[in-house]
Parts: sequence; structure tokens; C-alpha cells
Amino acid sequence: MFEVVKSLQVSGSVLALKISPEKIFTLTNQYLYIVYDKKSLTVLDNKKISNKFENKYAYDKSFAISSKSDFFITTTESLKSHLMKYGESLSNVATIELNKKAVYCSSFNHAGDILAIGGEDGKLFFYSLKDKKTIKSLPTQSDFISNITFSKDDKLVAVSSFNKKTIIYSCDKASEIAVLQCSEVVEASIFIDNNSKLLTVTRDKKYTIHSIRMGIEAKYSFEFREWPTALIDINEKYSVVGDRGNSLYIINHQKGTILTTIGLDNKGIVSLKIESGRLYVAFVDGEIKIIDINSNLDKFTLNLKLKNFVEASKLIEKNIFLATNELTAEFDKEWIDVLSNAKKLLVAEKRTEAEDIVKPFFFDIEKKDEFIFCLGNLNHFKDFSILIEEKNYPEAFKLADKYEFLKKTKDFEAIEKYFLKIFQHCKQLFTKNDPQGIESAKKILATYSQVPSKRILVNNLMIRYKIFILAEKFIKERNFKEYCLLVQNNPFLKDEEIYNRVITIGNNTLNHLNIYEQEQNYPKALEVAHYLQDFLSFKNIIDKKIESIAKYEKLLHKIEDKNLHDTYKIIKEDSQLEIFPPFLTLHEEFLELKEEAHQFANAGDATSMLSCLNPYLNIDYTSDAIAQEFKLAYLAQIKSYLANSIQIVINWKETFVLYSSFFGIDNELLSLLDSYKFDGDFTEEQSSQNPKGYKNKTFVESVIVLNI
Repeated sequence: MFEVVKSLQVSGSVLALKISPEKIFTLTNQYLYIVYDKKSLTVLDNKKISNKFENKYAYDKSFAISSKSDFFITTTESLKSHLMKYGESLSNVATIELNKKAVYCSSFNHAGDILAIGGEDGKLFFYSLKDKKTIKSLPTQSDFISNITFSKDDKLVAVSSFNKKTIIYSCDKASEIAVLQCSEVVEASIFIDNNSKLLTVTRDKKYTIHSIRMGIEAKYSFEFREWPTALIDINEKYSVVGDRGNSLYIINHQKGTILTTIGLDNKGIVSLKIESGRLYVAFVDGEIKIIDINSNLDKFTLNLKLKNFVEASKLIEKNIFLATNELTAEFDKEWIDVLSNAKKLLVAEKRTEAEDIVKPFFFDIEKKDEFIFCLGNLNHFKDFSILIEEKNYPEAFKLADKYEFLKKTKDFEAIEKYFLKIFQHCKQLFTKNDPQGIESAKKILATYSQVPSKRILVNNLMIRYKIFILAEKFIKERNFKEYCLLVQNNPFLKDEEIYNRVITIGNNTLNHLNIYEQEQNYPKALEVAHYLQDFLSFKNIIDKKIESIAKYEKLLHKIEDKNLHDTYKIIKEDSQLEIFPPFLTLHEEFLELKEEAHQFANAGDATSMLSCLNPYLNIDYTSDAIAQEFKLAYLAQIKSYLANSIQIVINWKETFVLYSSFFGIDNELLSLLDSYKFDGDFTEEQSSQNPKGYKNKTFVESVIVLNI
């Protein structure tokens, strides 16, 4: 079912696993780190960090390894954590003590410059490896932090808690953008579909797809056999889940269906990683299976190119991960014809031959179920086939009306085309207004007047044929407005084939509109939109399009005029405009200024920050990101006085009141005061505790209040 390239073995549960271009880094619950050469899989380094600490829990989440070979290690004996760097060996870079209770989980972002630390105290801190300090914290949760996941572009973070809630935090905006309610505690999560959705696996054994924008579950899929522990995506369609048992699940998260369940010869999956076509599966007993998910890919590609589905299917049997490759779309294209041929063979009582031609497609459970459904309804297919052979089409239509699945067959498609042909012929006879021709048309149509799905259309043609003639006239003149009005007043016209052709014209025109919109050719887009307004069935879509284009035009003008206030106001009102390329270019200027201001913030130089960020200070959209930098500056100011032991000249009570008027008494301040064992004039009750007081205040050059 898959090819294991190698099985590595370390001592202890693999709590952290990172694959770099050259090395494989592992960290176990016994404080043992092992480094492998990625190519040869030989051990480069194998050492124990310390012998004085008790082993960590086998599924502990507090260890982490970054893409830049930084190690984050916690201990069971102390609240202190250690940031270490791997060179020729591990060396301590910083000691971190932020949480009041033990660190429960941690995660580096993909760039390897930010470390997120979540504790049993419900506090989550973002630690900058570059600045060697905390740069942000989230509001304290009512329970442990259970999981932390960065999006691939590091723009979003999903922070889950034992309170069953998951906060989606925007790193760019420095603010929360959504709170998702989960069915149970989240064990693992990943972002998909351009960060629009979050996949979660929870302790109640469920796999859930959440819509971030809507704040609701987009789709429930299924439950696992055992408690799920690890989750990773293979590509845009598929993800893999590992559990505490011996199972790997391959899931099509676009459909919310399971492709297959793989039974392994070991139990207790603790970590999954994918790198360069290999899947790394780490277990609590220290085993790391390395699976080649691209095994036989070249042969697979060639067989699909030759439409040799039998051989391609045999390769999938050897490597089930080939079924997740985008090339399997070739199976989908072929399936309609294959199933149609299989139905014919079943009707001809050639079941073995039918099974032979569909079997190569059965790696896809949906296709297998579809064939089994055909077997269960074989008598109906036989009856349908006999009626068609006898050319008893009216009765065939009646049977298809009774059993809708028959309408998905090639046979139904053929008789539907035949019906449309004779319907058009009858319409032409009515057009000639010849009594003999009209009588002939009515005689032909009468045989279909008792078919439920055809009755309304047929009877209306016989009684109101002039309306059909008028409809055809409007189509020939391309007078779609009058045609659509006619359809609106005579809905039975929708059952005519010509209506489908009009809808196709509308859809094709809509595609052209979308292209003009993407190219920012708004005059042309509006021209097409106004043309499409004649297609009444598109009215709601087009009205929204025109409204949207007007917003884009307005936004583009504001951007071109460098009107920052109005530009960001428009974006704030409609977040879907955030992906507009001209806005992204404009916003990049702010991000560059914020990076410049960050250097001043680290030095506590709020004066230079005010000058640097002045154009953006009164813009609501950027206020949270700016506030984060001023918070760093004010904390740096407080730290400077605490470190220099000149507290006697500081009115700490008023200083904290001033600071908290901007940010409340937050985790960063409490952590700073605790690190200096501050016991001066301070209580949390001195503040209104408004974490966003800065929304209604003007930033100052200093929060330090001197005793005068």
C-alpha cells in the first residue's frame, strides 16, 4: 500500500521533528536530540541535553524545532524554558520564563523568527527570536492552551484552548479576526484554501472543516477509531491524520470524505511531517517511518498518459498516496464512460466483465459505492434498457422520473436528445400555422403528455404555441431582455433546450466580465455587466458585481490619490477588498514603516515612532498593529527604569495608570514586573483593564511619570 524507505529508531517519544534540506532533527521526551543526514540517513549528532529532568509525557506538546534549527525545550521541574541553537551542537541562546504555570504547547512560525508559547495558565505569548523578547500576548483564556498552528504564510495563527474555543489571530493586523467554537479540545489543526478554512481534529475523535470568515463549521466529515494526534496536508485536496492507535487516514478535505485508512505495524503516532515527497511518521516508542509518497510516480504518469488505467491502478495498490496526486483527475474524466459501459454489461448479465472494467477505479470509495448502487438497482436498469430497445421512450421517461438515478445514464442522455429534436420539429410545424401540420404535431406530442417531467412543457406547446414562437423570435434577434421577460412570465419555457443555451451564453459572458475585473479594466467590466442585466436570471449576481466594481473603482481612485484615511476606511468596511493588488502594494509601505518603527520601539524611542508612523496614527485599520509597537516601546521604557534601579524618582502608580489606560494591565506588563520581582505601588485594580484603550487615546512620547 506504500513504500517505507527507512525506519529510524530513537530513544523515547518523538515530541519534535523538523526536516531541513540537509538534516533531520528530532527531540524526544527523554531530552535526547538526534540529528540525521537527510540523504544518507546516518546519525550526525546524538546527545542528551540533561540527565536531571524527568521524562516528558509521551504526547507532550511543549517541545519545538524551528526551520532555522532553533530548539525550544521546557522542563517538568521548572517554569523556565530554554531556547537553544544547533550549530555543531546545541547551545543555550536564551532562558524564557513567561507563564505562571507550566508551558503546555509551543510552535515556531514557518519563517523561524517567531515562537508562540502557550501555558496551563491560559496565557499565550509571541516571542521574537531576533529581538530576544516577547512582542505580543493574547488575552488570557479560561483554560490551558491546547494547540498552536501558524498558516503557511505566517499571516494567521490558530490558538486553541481547553475551553474548546479556537482564536484566529492575524499577525499583520495584530488582532483577533475570528473565534471558532469546536466540539471538543483541539489536538491539531491546519489552514487550507488560502487561509479561508481551518481543519481541526479533536479529542472526541472528530475531523471538522471550519469556515474562518463565517465563524461556523463548513462541514462535518466523520469520526476516527482512536484519539487523533497529528494532522498535515499533502496538497490542496488531501490531508493525513494520525491517531494514538496504528492508523493513518487519508482525507479529501475538499469533499470532506475519507480516501482510505492505513493500518501500520506500530501504535501511537505523535508527529507527521512531509518534505520533498516523503512522509515522516513519528511514534511514541521512538520509531520514525519514512514513506516515499511519490514512489512509482513516473510510471503512474506514463500509464495515465496512455490511458492504461489498469496498470495505473496497480501502482496505486503499491502506493496509495498516488491516489492523492492531481493526475488522478484522469480517472474522473474516464469514469462516466466506464460506468456507462459497466451498466450495459450488467444489463446483459455480464457481471464479471462489468466488474473487471470498474475495478481499477475502486481506490476511490465514491466510485465503488456508485457501482454497488448500480448492482442494487440492476432490475431498474434492465427495465430501462428494454424500454429504450423497444423505442418506448415515453415509458422510459416515466421510469426515469420514478428513479432519478436513471437520468445520470448515457441512455437517458440519448433519449433526452431525441425528445428535444422532435419537440423542435413540432414547434416548427406550429410555426407554419398549417392545420394539418399542427394536427400532426399534437399527435406526436400527445404520446409525451402523460410523462410527469414533460407534461407541462408539452401541454403548453400544444395550447400556447405562439409563446414558443415568440421566444424563438427574440432569440434569433438576440433580444435577450424581452426573451427573459417572456420566460419570467411563462416559467414553462425554462424546460426548453433553448433556455439552457441562453444560460450558457450568460455564463460565458460572466466569465469575460470576471476576467476584465481581474485585469482592473473596470470600464469594460461595467459595459459587460450592463449587457448582462438583460439576462434576468443573472440580475442578483450582476447587481452585486456592479456594486463590487464601483467599490474597486472608488478604492483604486483613493489609492492613486494616496488618500490613506479613505483607503483604509473602505478596506475596514469590506475585508474582501484586502486582496486587491493595488491595496497590497500600498499597504506594503505601511509594513515597511512599521518595521522601521519596530527598531525604535525596541529602544523605547516613542518620539521617533510618532514621527515615523504619523500618517497612519488616526487610521482604525492599522491601529492594532501600531499599538503593538507602542506597547513594546512603553514596556522598554519601564524596563529601562526597573533595570537601572532608579525607581525612587518614578511615580509607579501613575505610570501604571497611564500605561493601562492604553493597554490595560496585560500579560506583558505582569511578566516584566515579575521578572524584576517588582513589589512597589502596584495593583491590577488601578486600571480600567481595557486592552484597547488606545483606540480612544493619542499615543505619548513616554508613559514614565516622574515624582515632582
